[in-house]
Amino acid sequence: MEISIIKLITEALGHFLYTIFNLIIIAPFTLWKKAGYRLIEQKKNDYLKLSKIEGSYSFLVFLKRLFFEFLLDAICFISYFVGICVSVYALVTDCFLSCLGVLLVSYYIPVLLTVKRDILQLLLLPVRKLINWLTKPAQYIDLEIKNK
Repeated sequence: MEISIIKLITEALGHFLYTIFNLIIIAPFTLWKKAGYRLIEQKKNDYLKLSKIEGSYSFLVFLKRLFFEFLLDAICFISYFVGICVSVYALVTDCFLSCLGVLLVSYYIPVLLTVKRDILQLLLLPVRKLINWLTKPAQYIDLEIKNK
């Protein structure tokens, strides 16, 4: 399928600019909203109540939920409010550049925290696999026992 070079350039450039705009402008706000939705779901499901967590490792599950899910989402969500307060303070004290810097950094905090959260979740996968393997009944564990 042949298309003209002008159409190729305009469509490719339009797609490129749209994607960059989404990554730079829209993605941080979308991640901030997702953190808020996750906080609401955690509240609805009593996610951090130790009495509702079942299993052998309930306290470890609680700590994982607290540090890797609740706190990262809470910091992500509250970052916009704290950023606005600190930038207003910087503006009042005649630091316009500091005001802009604080607003910019606080706007991108959800991106940084989401990356951190995802990396921590990936690092926990081997521990989860080990716990799943240890909780299997003995007949399902592959053990080679040979008599000599």
